Amino acid sequence: MKKFIIFILSILISSCCISSSQKASASNTTSNEMESTYGYYKCLSSCLLFKTSDITDMDISNILFIIPEGYFVKKINQLSSTTMQVSYMNKTGYVMTERIYPVSFIPENKYLEHITFDISTFSGTQLWSVPSSEDSSKVILKLIPAGTQKVSYIAEARGEIPVGSSSSVWYYCYFSPLDDPTSVFEGYIHSEKTTNRTIIPENLEGAIIEPNDELNTQQSIVTLSSTVQVILIALISLPLLTIIVILLLSGRRKEKIEQHNSKDDYHKFDNEQIIREKPRSATIESFKNKKFSLKNSFEKFMYDEQPPRRNNQTISFDTLDENDDDLL
Repeated sequence: MKKFIIFILSILISSCCISSSQKASASNTTSNEMESTYGYYKCLSSCLLFKTSDITDMDISNILFIIPEGYFVKKINQLSSTTMQVSYMNKTGYVMTERIYPVSFIPENKYLEHITFDISTFSGTQLWSVPSSEDSSKVILKLIPAGTQKVSYIAEARGEIPVGSSSSVWYYCYFSPLDDPTSVFEGYIHSEKTTNRTIIPENLEGAIIEPNDELNTQQSIVTLSSTVQVILIALISLPLLTIIVILLLSGRRKEKIEQHNSKDDYHKFDNEQIIREKPRSATIESFKNKKFSLKNSFEKFMYDEQPPRRNNQTISFDTLDENDDDLL
């Protein structure tokens, strides 16, 4: 039973060590080291689609737009541990791998679609090639009349705040003029020139927890370094090891006591055997041709063939044999 308990405790200690090492290994594995089964990655908030592979260049001319949170990109090429080339809708660009997470399925709602907005009725606006209105001679793609409806919304972008405005939010969109409905222009419209935007639905498909500052702080508290993990494993294992040692020592002590008792029983058995097997000093054969007389009470007096003449009662053993030794 003790051996079984020791065996179970050993398994528990090994399981704790293996589990802790696996958790430590898993905690060291970042999202960019993981692979998606079908090549789709879910976007976290602030997932920028860069025009070039230089994801450190945060200039508005290098950022196409912010991919809507909760929607998916398709992997094209893994450039490095921090950069991945992806496609979103019909756009190809680059994202930070820390802002995406792999999924093991083909999403049904890959992209944000069927979102529209209208142009304010107070004044018309322009479709810009970049989210900036500094040089209108170079960046205006199309004039959009006031009251235009159903402009296709693609994503949000951050740009320069136009003169007289207070927001840096721009909408990346597709626009088809009423006089040329087969033509599609794409570019940026400042958000303050728009109205009636469709509510953007939250995509819960393959939902994950978005890391934020508060969550990162909590994770930093929960996530332990390998040194701390080793210390915790040692603290957990120490009581179990102590129990194992105590069981082993008690088992050995019991074995020694049993061995000692068995030796005492052996010596006791030998003494009894010696006593039991010690040959009798008096046998029937030794009493043949001899006479005994009873004198007083139970006093025996042994002598040779010519006994003195006395009126005492005598006993003879001549008629007995060796089988009657027990009678003595």
